Amino acid sequence: LDQEIQQLKQKIYEGDGAQKGNHGILEERLSHSTSPASPTKPQPPSAPLVDDRINAFIEQEVQRRLQNIHHKAEDNDVSVAWSTESLKDNERLNNGTVQRKLKYERMVCRSLGANPDDLKDPIKISIPRYVLCGQGKDEHYEFEIKITVLDETWTVFRRYSRFREMHKTLKLKYPELANLEFPPKKLFGNKDERVIAERRSHLEKYLRSFFSAMLKSPSSPLHIEKVGLTLSKYTICEFSPFFRKGVFDYSSHGTS
Repeated sequence: LDQEIQQLKQKIYEGDGAQKGNHGILEERLSHSTSPASPTKPQPPSAPLVDDRINAFIEQEVQRRLQNIHHKAEDNDVSVAWSTESLKDNERLNNGTVQRKLKYERMVCRSLGANPDDLKDPIKISIPRYVLCGQGKDEHYEFEIKITVLDETWTVFRRYSRFREMHKTLKLKYPELANLEFPPKKLFGNKDERVIAERRSHLEKYLRSFFSAMLKSPSSPLHIEKVGLTLSKYTICEFSPFFRKGVFDYSSHGTS
């Protein structure tokens, strides 16, 4: 901007110099054609005019550049917003595509070597052991749950209260679960080995009855006639976070 101002000043001064030269020639001619008694009037200084023109130019240039900066900032905001939304759309699209691809591959792979007997008992579940976790007031037992869905197997660790929460939540959505026998909460002896061993057996029986009911229920997303060979670990984990690895984990026994 300073360079442009200097250039403008130079042009204005050059123009004023030319004007002064023309005025000098004109005055000289007039002096020859008029009498000495009629002196020429002095010309007013042109410096104020130059300053006004420079100031006007500076003001226009500043306003123009401020507008350019404002427009660029708006364009950048729009570009960033569009890029963020575009990334989210791509992520959603990719996630959906990956899930459909996995589902298709799983279905094709299983159909090639499928055994009709697999769908008679597609989910196998057991609680092979329990472990003591925590310290002091937070000391509690967690039960290891081993889940096998067709050709996929994984384990999670859950304390008794998580079983109870899942049962209370899902029986509101699937009334048939209310008929299942759920091991009651005990006020005393929660840390007694005999009580824990008995609870392990009852919880294992409950989970087997739970999946048996959900595989037969038409309103369940696990209904075997609907999912068939597409039944998978992903399907189970989407049905309830109780079976998802990395959820509700407490200690080194919990999975992540």
